[in-house]
Amino acid sequence: MVSNLTLVSKIVDTPINAVRVLPPKTVRSVKPHPDRKAPRKQSGFCAAAFERFGIMTTSFFRNALILGLLTAIGPFAIDTYLPAMPSIGRELGAENSAVQLSLLAFFISFAIFQLLYGPLSDMWGRKAPLYIGIGLFAVASIGCALAQDIETLVAFRFLQGIGGAAGMVIPRAIVRDMHTGVQAARLMSLLMLVFSISPILAPLTGSAVIEFYGWRGVFWAVMIAAFIGLILLSTQLKETRPSEARAESGLGSAMSAYRLLLGDRNFLTLTFIGGLGISSFLVYLANSPFVLIDHYGLTPTQYSIAFSTMPCRSLLYRN
Repeated sequence: MVSNLTLVSKIVDTPINAVRVLPPKTVRSVKPHPDRKAPRKQSGFCAAAFERFGIMTTSFFRNALILGLLTAIGPFAIDTYLPAMPSIGRELGAENSAVQLSLLAFFISFAIFQLLYGPLSDMWGRKAPLYIGIGLFAVASIGCALAQDIETLVAFRFLQGIGGAAGMVIPRAIVRDMHTGVQAARLMSLLMLVFSISPILAPLTGSAVIEFYGWRGVFWAVMIAAFIGLILLSTQLKETRPSEARAESGLGSAMSAYRLLLGDRNFLTLTFIGGLGISSFLVYLANSPFVLIDHYGLTPTQYSIAFSTMPCRSLLYRN
């Protein structure tokens, strides 16, 4: 000890008797206040989600769930409807091609009107076009349930596609309004997780409804889902696009952006690759109910189980 103090005194040029050795401090254990509760640990699925996404607020999960459900309303009207297609043809006295036309009408309006809802949500805010779209979807679902011929069904399916297109576009814009960067990517991932469950549950739900209420019950169930979406939209979501941000938006600027994209060769190449890829799946959607149910004799429930295995395999391949 003395040698160490001597070395220190030489380094700092201080007399050895001026160097004091302080006694070691005692560390006291601090007991928590009796009124202060220890932080609660998450367990199970929530702990895994928190660890993976770094999300610590329930509002984040609530927004992801609501936006995912709004996004899934349109595709829900496709997947629940598939097991009913053969029975629709038999009851309405329509050929298979005419029943398939009702699916095609939905796809056409569903695709085209997505281009319109984006600019409208920039001009009017996010909630107003969602109210219009989901409301139209619910009314068209009632028309489909009450249709007495295939022509009426095709017409209301076209209107149903117009309304369902709102849910495919605007929830993604809401994500962009609420968050940026990593948080936006996390919310979009959760939204897509909720959306990806729809192709698994929708055919099973449709077959169960068909079993008890027939094919018309499918459209009543879809209408109920739309009204639930309207209730969640009005009570749980706030307007995310302020009025001052809408002043610079217009259909003219949207058309200019579309023209710019149509002149981009890379964009068109990737779009056609994705479009041609998904078109093969849509051909399967239009024909699989007649092949598997009418030709191979599967029941609507068995068809739904077979159909649900495809999105399950897709989720496994992604992981």
